[in-house]
Amino acid sequence: MLGSIYAKAIRDRYVGLLIAAVSFAAICWMGVAVYKSVGPKAMEAFSLMPEAFLRIAGLTLDLNASAMVLSEMANFIAPLVLCGIAIVMGADAIAGEERWGTMGPLLGNPRSRTRVVLEKSAALVTIVVIGTTLFWGGYYAALGLSGESSAGMHLGGTAFHLGAIALFFGAMSLAVGAWTGDTTRANATATTVMLVSLFGAGLLPLLTWGEAWAKIFPWWYIDGAKPMVNGVHWSHVALLGGLGVAMLGLAVVGVVRRDLKVGEARTTFVDRLRARPRFASLMDKVSGRAQVSSIAAKATSDVRGILLVAGGTMFYMTLILGPMFKGVGDKMGDLVDAFPREILAMVGFADYSTPSGWYQGEIFSIMGPIAVALVAIAVASRALAGEERDRTMGLLLANPVTRPRVVWEKAAAMIMAVISVSAMTFVGVVCGDLIANLDLSYVKVAAICVHMAAFGVFIGAVTLAVGAVVGVARAAIAAGWGVLTVSYVVATILPINPDLAGWARWSPFYYYSGHLPLENGFSWGFLGVLAGGSAALVALSAWAFEGRDLRG
Repeated sequence: MLGSIYAKAIRDRYVGLLIAAVSFAAICWMGVAVYKSVGPKAMEAFSLMPEAFLRIAGLTLDLNASAMVLSEMANFIAPLVLCGIAIVMGADAIAGEERWGTMGPLLGNPRSRTRVVLEKSAALVTIVVIGTTLFWGGYYAALGLSGESSAGMHLGGTAFHLGAIALFFGAMSLAVGAWTGDTTRANATATTVMLVSLFGAGLLPLLTWGEAWAKIFPWWYIDGAKPMVNGVHWSHVALLGGLGVAMLGLAVVGVVRRDLKVGEARTTFVDRLRARPRFASLMDKVSGRAQVSSIAAKATSDVRGILLVAGGTMFYMTLILGPMFKGVGDKMGDLVDAFPREILAMVGFADYSTPSGWYQGEIFSIMGPIAVALVAIAVASRALAGEERDRTMGLLLANPVTRPRVVWEKAAAMIMAVISVSAMTFVGVVCGDLIANLDLSYVKVAAICVHMAAFGVFIGAVTLAVGAVVGVARAAIAAGWGVLTVSYVVATILPINPDLAGWARWSPFYYYSGHLPLENGFSWGFLGVLAGGSAALVALSAWAFEGRDLRG
């Protein structure tokens, strides 16, 4: 048992942070390696991109092609990832303890409210510092593995700005949660401010009067002073850091002055409908007995932060790619032709000169599957093994509910979460198409989103099964990400060699992308393989969970 709130808060988050950092470093390495081989053509394509996109993505034409790719990763992708982790951690710090009903036992120890908030805040700062350091190291690893030099790039300066913005949004989430005791409000407030800030800081400078107003948005201070080129802008870092510390101070005030909750005080949407006479009978039939009707809803609510960040990011990315293609689509075909065949295999040999190929390569080749897998693994790892780790499984099973029913409801929660991310992706693509008038087939867009959801559910089912068999959340998380990584490599690399291409059919990823749904529409056979595999894994989970001695 950890004797420190600070240490426990860090322990609960470091695995996810390590996974994010390693994945980010791998993506950076792939990007730098790709654009190193096609430098001049890449610079030509970048120069044709709309200025709005360059600003939002943190790109600057003052660097070479490899450095520009790294700049985009450092000023756009890295902040989204690290801020997302900080926001979720901040929301769970106080409001999460209240929602789970653990604040009472926590304060039953000889620790004041102020000390609890300070230790939680210190843990948030530590995670941000560790994450910033790991991402900073990832920049150098990507350059070193690609044989590129960091000369002329101020990677440390970029890292300082990354840490400052992550601290700002994490502290905002913690402060809102401390004042409201509501994780949904905390996650939603910080995420909304982050996304609005991203657009405001990127688009306002395009207006003659907008440069000064852009500085009211926190996101402007990530790249407003071009730290990749000019180094740390200490006043910008100090401003973000100072505001973050001030919000942590507000969190202390909020917790000290407020009556804290001892558990989730809000009723679910289903419960509110049940309270209405006209819906009561229907809700009883749909959701079952009131004591256990919210198992699936609670499992989903436990990852609301990750769900919001993943879904929001996918919506935003798919939205802006439509107008972006309008500006550079006619040049992308020539650029991609210069890529090595091994690189093209990673994006499914997408034809970047067409709107569907553009979306296939940029979103649906790997970013989309990672987004749905992230949510699926988060829900599934907490579903069974996470409940055992947190010692809440006994309380759950004390209700009149069987073990298999718990498994199936937890699986239903995972499926709903994956469908939500896929649906937001579909809406983003449709909106991007309407803005840029790309004339995409919405049926085929729906097909790729459904295939993506089916693959995410399969990865979640793997995670759930391992958690049910061994009862260790870390093993379940590792299994989910391991299957995702191996299946992606097998499905994308083996087809390069005709003698090995047949083995790709053993990969779950093949049944997501092998039919090219964005080009050819639905493949009911491929969907059936993924759905059947998922159902079998969930059934295995129910069987294993029912017959195993649970951890106390």
